Amino acid sequence: MAHNLFATGNAALIFAASAFYAVQSTPAYAHAQQSEVPTPTAAEAGPAAAPANPAMPLYTSFEVIEKLREGGYIMLIRHERTEVPSRADDYTRPPAECRAQRNLSVAGVVSSHETGTLIRAAGIPIARVITSPMCRATETARYMFGAEYETDNRLMHHDPGAQSKRPLDQAARETSEVIDELAPVLADGNVALISHGGNIFKSTGLRLTEGEIGVLQLDEQGKAIAMGQFTGSTLGFYIRMKQAEEASEPAE
Repeated sequence: MAHNLFATGNAALIFAASAFYAVQSTPAYAHAQQSEVPTPTAAEAGPAAAPANPAMPLYTSFEVIEKLREGGYIMLIRHERTEVPSRADDYTRPPAECRAQRNLSVAGVVSSHETGTLIRAAGIPIARVITSPMCRATETARYMFGAEYETDNRLMHHDPGAQSKRPLDQAARETSEVIDELAPVLADGNVALISHGGNIFKSTGLRLTEGEIGVLQLDEQGKAIAMGQFTGSTLGFYIRMKQAEEASEPAE
């Protein structure tokens, strides 16, 4: 399956990579990457950014992908890349009203498709997909995983307004609630959660760029442990590595 993917999909992958690097090189894109993730305080930059269990080191990207192939983990995904420059979210409007918020860019749509294809090609089982109801998150879920996903308002982006009814601390607590409830489901495979940068950072210490994937494990007490993070491009490198290993094996 992985061989067919790269034998027939090179043009799409090259296009996706070109779009990514073209957009990534702009100052507006860099600004958008930081717009959802607050600048950490001195305290947040220290212990809060480390794994929840200091005795458990972060794994390399390839090690994390290998573990995901076994199932039983949480894939915490920041929605894919958005329009730059972007409109501000209007929190007086319903979360499904796309015209009132920042949305995926063309590069974000393409990358969502490609990352989903690579997740399947890498043999990563997905038992359940739960997403923020905001359009940039639900579109990431649909393009990456298909039509079978759930929405949960607790994964929604926080309201940064001065009169906010849902500040970042509350959003982070609610995101943590969703994570804590997943223990019974993980026996069936990995669960993908799609949320927003600020919520993810504040609740787990993982600082993700748009479209990046963090991986969590729940310990025996149900406490979330940050294991590492990777991008869709890393999945591509991983598949190529596995192909090279298979090609080097002597024929029986």
